[in-house]
Amino acid sequence: MTKQSLFSKRSLGLFLFPFFLLIYVFTLCPTVFWWDSGELIANIAVLGIPHRPGFPIYILLGKFFSFLPFFNLALKINFLSALFSAFALLTLYFAFFELSNLFFPGVGQKKTQVAISALAFLLVFGFTYSFWMQAVRAEVYSLNILFFALLLLLSLRYLRTRYPKYIFLFLFLLGLGLGNHHLSLLSTTPALFFLLLSSSGMTHSSFGITLRRFPLYVFSFLLGLSVYLYLPIRSLASPVLAWGDTRSISGSASSVFAIESLRNLSLNFLSNIEEKILGMIHLFYDQITLICLLISLLGMMFLAKYGKRILLFLLLLIMGNCASVIFMTTEFISTNPDLHGYLTFSLFSLAFLYGLGIFFLTDQIKSGSSTIRHSALVIFLLISLIPLSKHFAYANLSNNRIAHNYGYNTIQHLDSNSVLFVNNVNLSFILRELQFAEKVRRDVKII
Repeated sequence: MTKQSLFSKRSLGLFLFPFFLLIYVFTLCPTVFWWDSGELIANIAVLGIPHRPGFPIYILLGKFFSFLPFFNLALKINFLSALFSAFALLTLYFAFFELSNLFFPGVGQKKTQVAISALAFLLVFGFTYSFWMQAVRAEVYSLNILFFALLLLLSLRYLRTRYPKYIFLFLFLLGLGLGNHHLSLLSTTPALFFLLLSSSGMTHSSFGITLRRFPLYVFSFLLGLSVYLYLPIRSLASPVLAWGDTRSISGSASSVFAIESLRNLSLNFLSNIEEKILGMIHLFYDQITLICLLISLLGMMFLAKYGKRILLFLLLLIMGNCASVIFMTTEFISTNPDLHGYLTFSLFSLAFLYGLGIFFLTDQIKSGSSTIRHSALVIFLLISLIPLSKHFAYANLSNNRIAHNYGYNTIQHLDSNSVLFVNNVNLSFILRELQFAEKVRRDVKII
């Protein structure tokens, strides 16, 4: 790869980062949002411990970001989600190039086609409602996607260079990433390890080297996972917000692994499995759109012929992700933005296939006239922007203050030192944000 082509690749990547970031910032929620956003912001404000598994890396990063001297806390943490999302897309852009160069011989001579394909992939994925909603509100899923993107890029860098430092970094970031939404990220590990192991070409000597390095591999993973020590250490200070008893290692483990929930878990989650599967299929169709899915099918056919390992990796990612959603959810509520956060890895796979489908199509017209090529590129760009035009109105939270106003109107006019009984989780989380992040009506006791 020449310096000029490397510069061009990086230039496009560095353009894409501010492009996505500006759109996410333009559509950013200005205040607290529904669901877990209020609880997470409140716990960042007081360095508390939110609901299981505690999300220690998210709380610590959010606390660090909260020291910025501008914006209110809710807007800072919402902006942090936009940063995580834009960085994730930038990382996936470079991962697309790594994968193309690694698994498709001769692609080095088709840098323009790869760049167009990567751009198409990012436009479709970055503007699905599911991904977009994670970029404009305080939630853990944007950080999860960033960890996955980094793990994928490190896997590909290792396969290209065989430098052990990439494995050490991979395992460290895997442990650290599990300190966020661990079940969701764990659903990607079968696909990631398949990619690493199926392409490792391990020999007898390399196996011996791996065994000698095994203690260091374990140490790297545990070093990242040690972020969970935040739970018992912070519990000793008795934070004003703390979910469950995590003062001991066993208590922390019970919270992390949701042991109480697992004890109560029956096979009921399988009772409506057909509804969940149909719901996910409909969600994928709605998010990616029909014409983009048809091009994804072309990408799948392209991989079936030229890149079976990548196809298996993407299919494993979809299966692992969908299986985790079936296991974690008792019912499929398509309007729940958290559900959309769970399914971003499957949407990544479908959008990645779309990018490869665009690569296949551009390869077919490369010998045509310049008019045909340029017309086709315009058409491909317009198709790739369909998710943007379709989802903008729904993902644009720039004027959405409904949750904040709902909580504020609930608490503001109560008598001094009132006791408010709340049986609505959404309202409870919003009120926590108002009291502990915005210091509104701290005299009111909420039960």
